[in-house]
Amino acid sequence: MLLLIFLLIPNIYAFHDGKITEDYKKEKKCIAALSIARDVLFDNGFIDKYKLATSLQNKLYLMHPQSHFPTKHIQAEKVLIKAEMKKQGTDYLTEDLMNLCQSLIEENP
Repeated sequence: MLLLIFLLIPNIYAFHDGKITEDYKKEKKCIAALSIARDVLFDNGFIDKYKLATSLQNKLYLMHPQSHFPTKHIQAEKVLIKAEMKKQGTDYLTEDLMNLCQSLIEENP
C-alpha cells in the first residue's frame, strides 16, 4: 500500500483535478526545448553551451519529484516544437522558448 502511494504522488503534482496545469505545460515545453537545444549544441561541438543547457534543464527537472514529467510527454512535446520550428524557423526555439524557460527558472530559484 505504501509503495502504491509513492507511485501515485508524482501524478498528483502534475495532474491537478485530472487536468494538466498551465505550469506543467510550460515546464514540459521548456524541458523539451532544452533537450532539442542540447542535441544541436553537442552535435556542433558547443560543449560549454551544451553544459549550460543541461544545467538549466536539470533545474527544471529537479523542481519536482522524480517521474513528474513522463518521458512520453517530453518526446511528444519535442515533436510539436520541431514542427513549429519548421514553420517559424529556429528563432522560435532560441527566442520565445528560451525566454520562457529562463523566466520559469528565475521564478523558482
